[in-house]
Amino acid sequence: MNRFVGFIVGFAVWCVLGISVNAQWASQSIPLNRGWNAVQLLVQPGQADCSSVFSNTAVQKVYWWRRAGTGMEFDLDPHDPFPQSADWQYWFAADATISTFSGLLSGESYEIYVATNANPFVLEVKGRPVLNPTRWIPGEPNLVGLPVSSNKLVSFSDFFSFSSDYVMNPSTATVFRVTGLSNTLQRIWTPATERPGAGEAFWIVAGPNARQYGGPIQVKTESASQNCGRFSKTTSGERVFL
Repeated sequence: MNRFVGFIVGFAVWCVLGISVNAQWASQSIPLNRGWNAVQLLVQPGQADCSSVFSNTAVQKVYWWRRAGTGMEFDLDPHDPFPQSADWQYWFAADATISTFSGLLSGESYEIYVATNANPFVLEVKGRPVLNPTRWIPGEPNLVGLPVSSNKLVSFSDFFSFSSDYVMNPSTATVFRVTGLSNTLQRIWTPATERPGAGEAFWIVAGPNARQYGGPIQVKTESASQNCGRFSKTTSGERVFL
C-alpha cells in the first residue's frame, strides 16, 4: 500500500495531471504523430474552439467519444469521415460546416488525426486545470485517460488492482493503445509492466459494475473523542475508490 500512498500523496493535483502551472493557468504539452493519436485534455482552453486550438497545425480531424453507451465500435476508419455510431462526434479542419462539435472540454478524451505527410510535433494547449471524474460505461470499451503522473510511475495492473471490474492479465484483451495511420489498435500485452502517462488515452474494457473508479487511494479521517473534559483526535485509515 505504501506505493499507492506515495503515488497519490506524493503528487499535488497539478503534478498528477502532468501539467505545468502558472497561477490559475496551465499548459499541457500534447505530442502528436502522423495518423491517429488518443489524448485526454487536462486543461480547459481559454479559447476552446477547435479552429483556435489546432490552427496552423497538421491536425485534419478530431473525433470525440461521447460515452453514450450504445455498444459502439472503437476502431475508426480514416477513410470514413462519418463513424456509424451515436457515440462519436467529429470536427473537420477543412470543413467546419459538416462538423458535429466545435469546442474542446477538459477531462474528455479525443482521437486526433494528423496529416500523413506531417512530422511529429508537440501541441501546447493553455487553459485552466479542471479535474473531472472518469465516467465508465459498464461492460464496454471506454476511451479514457487515467489520473496518473507524467513520469509513468504506476502500471496498468497497479492502477486497477483494487477493483474487480477491470481484468488486467496477459491472457485477457482489455487495454489497447491507439496508434498508426490505419488506427490499428495496439493491445497492451503486459499490463503489469506498461505504464500510462498523464494526457494519454486508451481503450479500456470496463466490467459490468464499473462506474466512477479513479484509482487506488488511501484517505485518513479524523474523529474527535472527549477525554476528561478535553478533546483528543484519533486517526483511522480507510481505503476507498473514486
